[in-house]
Amino acid sequence: MIQNKLICNRLVIPIFISAFLIGCGPKLPPKSLEKQTSVKGKVVFSNGTVLNSGLVRMIPADSVDKDGLTYEVSGIVRNQGEFHVGPGGNPINLDGTPTGVIPGKYKVIIEPAGEIPVPGTNAHQIPLAYRSAKTTPEELTVGSTDMDITITLK
Repeated sequence: MIQNKLICNRLVIPIFISAFLIGCGPKLPPKSLEKQTSVKGKVVFSNGTVLNSGLVRMIPADSVDKDGLTYEVSGIVRNQGEFHVGPGGNPINLDGTPTGVIPGKYKVIIEPAGEIPVPGTNAHQIPLAYRSAKTTPEELTVGSTDMDITITLK
């Protein structure tokens, strides 16, 4: 009787743990993420001053995955106004998916990197229109090759 319980425990516990790990593992990115590219560039104000801190977010307008999921990508604006989204920029998104940009049309949002602007930065000067997908005037169509762009905040 005791031997049967030990055999049962030796089989059931590993099967249970395996099923749990498989069911709770990260969802693999869809096949459309295999066709990634990168977008890099500079963010400047209309007077030529560079944005010295912030975040560039690209919200898909029409690049919806076959599963009905959309993938937002972002890149940090560095000291000289430069940003890079995609391979070579940020290694992974918060959800573990690659940060490459899927070809398609995007709304581009420029915003401060945090809720409280860092002292010494000019991120507070980003016009409010650029901080929302509904109001941003910036749209970008990404193809299958890497892009280098300049975004001018007006």
